[in-house]
Amino acid sequence: MEPLFRSIQVGDNLQLALGETIPQDVMNDMEKDPTNPSKYKFKSGEFSLAESITVTVDASQRVQRMDFGYENGMDYAWQLANFINQIGEPTGGTCTAPEAQQQSVWKDSQTCFVLWAKGQGSQSKIGSTLTNLAT
Repeated sequence: MEPLFRSIQVGDNLQLALGETIPQDVMNDMEKDPTNPSKYKFKSGEFSLAESITVTVDASQRVQRMDFGYENGMDYAWQLANFINQIGEPTGGTCTAPEAQQQSVWKDSQTCFVLWAKGQGSQSKIGSTLTNLAT
């Protein structure tokens, strides 16, 4: 299996990567979560299919996790097929999304990516989580 992706494009020539600090040019488009100083959220924008991205950093300000929220009405099966087309079949793994009714997991030695759905039908919420496993 190819290694999983560890970075995302967040603007013209701007990337955000697991295990690295948030570049200042990217930080300018983010705001700190007032209830959790280790979380940052993009102020606005479209990020491929994601409506929102929340980033969690460690004590050294290195990105440990990215949580992606998708628009209401997004179809889980469609999004799963989209990710299979991009990164291959899910591998399974021990990283999971709590309380998810559906989830698909891709995992390698350094990274875990989970596509998940909570709720049913029109009330469902679809998201994904990219987590740094490297130490």
